[in-house]
Amino acid sequence: MNSRSQSVPSSVNSSINRAKSTLNEASSEVSGQVGEWATQIRDVSSEYIEEGRKFVRENPAQGAGIAAAVGAVIGCLATLAFSRD
Repeated sequence: MNSRSQSVPSSVNSSINRAKSTLNEASSEVSGQVGEWATQIRDVSSEYIEEGRKFVRENPAQGAGIAAAVGAVIGCLATLAFSRD
């Protein structure tokens, strides 16, 4: 084989290695960003949950009414969804 035929595979291999490196870096960045978003979502949802608990403690009758209304709406939606044959 001549040197030109040997350089083609090594240049392809080099390109593949660069592509792998780029993909690994991008994957790490995306993974870090998703982790940050998950932490933010957890923190915000915890705040909303605590606010909901506080509301129910201060207004138990309204809390029960809201829970009943939400349950009725979910029940109606479920009935509609499953009766569409």
